[in-house]
Amino acid sequence: MASLKDKQGTVWELKFTLRTLSTLFRRMNCTLAMLTRMDLPIADLIDSLDLICAKQIKEMNITVEEFKDRIDDVPMEVVITAVSEAIQSSFPSQSDAKGGGNSGNPLDLGTEMTS
Repeated sequence: MASLKDKQGTVWELKFTLRTLSTLFRRMNCTLAMLTRMDLPIADLIDSLDLICAKQIKEMNITVEEFKDRIDDVPMEVVITAVSEAIQSSFPSQSDAKGGGNSGNPLDLGTEMTS
């Protein structure tokens, strides 16, 4: 599982759940193919860390702003690597997501099923 450590030493586990994905798709207006290819603005992914870590934020009883303050000093390359690893571990076949359909379905990877 992908993780990153904040300036206080807390390890944050980055995990994509169904709820997280649903919210990300709506918030970022993206598809699964776009997410697995990391074909999204990096700022949007960084801004979405609070969604990815929502369970831990709640368990620690801190606010989203407190969370963002805690990860503010984490180098960008560390954050991007952690998000990329979280995507790869959540979607191990993501390398197959080459397309990106236009059906309006966020799960559309741009591939068609044949019979």
